[in-house]
Amino acid sequence: MATPKKKTTPKKRPVSVKKTVVRKVSVAQQPTVRTFKRSHPSDPFFTFRMTHQTLYWFILCAMVLGLGLWVISINEKVQQIYDQIDQTNAAADATYVPLKVKK
Repeated sequence: MATPKKKTTPKKRPVSVKKTVVRKVSVAQQPTVRTFKRSHPSDPFFTFRMTHQTLYWFILCAMVLGLGLWVISINEKVQQIYDQIDQTNAAADATYVPLKVKK
């Protein structure tokens, strides 16, 4: 006789738990009030406080001025070189003697 087949256990799906639905309730916000009246500044305009930004601006200003002076000095040196070239060309033109052609 044949051995009886083993019965397979039926596989069940995992039971899903219902999730509770949370609905978001939005609260009506009041619109911001705008007015045409001038507001008074908290600090006077001409007050001076030393901050990190002040230090950064001073460093940036010094770098820009330094580079500007450097460019001006280089320009002056180049102009001196051009003046020397013009002087040597003028001296060479003054010593030039044209040849007379006999007819």
